[in-house]
Amino acid sequence: MKDYDYSFIPADAYTDADRDAITGLWLSVWPDHSREYYGEKMARTAEISGELPAGYPVFRVKDAAVAAALIFPREIRTPRGSLTLMALSGVCVRSDLRGQGLGAGVVRKAFSFVGQGLYRVSLFQTSYRVAPFYESLGCRRVDNPFINSLTPDKADPEALRRSVFWDDVVMIYPAGFDWPAGQIDLCGPAY
Repeated sequence: MKDYDYSFIPADAYTDADRDAITGLWLSVWPDHSREYYGEKMARTAEISGELPAGYPVFRVKDAAVAAALIFPREIRTPRGSLTLMALSGVCVRSDLRGQGLGAGVVRKAFSFVGQGLYRVSLFQTSYRVAPFYESLGCRRVDNPFINSLTPDKADPEALRRSVFWDDVVMIYPAGFDWPAGQIDLCGPAY
């Protein structure tokens, strides 16, 4: 990956050029949303930045983002009590550069915040097809039921479940983390 420049862009300190590069990459990978949607996602992440790292591990060629992810703190409730973890989202690589280790590189950079002890664990969602990639990086699947108690329609049990993970697989890093059994409250929308 010597031809790529790496940087971690803090969520509350990105420039317009950073925003355009990251949202442009996301839009090329997931065109179902608009540039405005992704820009709003970045603005919301800037609002939750605090003591724990939040931001974007990014590999670039010149000014173009070619691989990126988003990390931010999320406090959840488990049967054992509250747990602040590292949420991982928006992991992607420009389609013409896949297979060169950029995806693994950007995920390893994200997980380095766990390795440094800044976070104890990371929680994220992915597809069945991509899960083996994450397992090769030291992640494992978790099968807890997830809810979002902050959904506006708390009286509707289906609404509690609809506002959580939409992908097939939920995973944690590191695989050896003592993850609790039982229902997990994301205390906010899925990511």
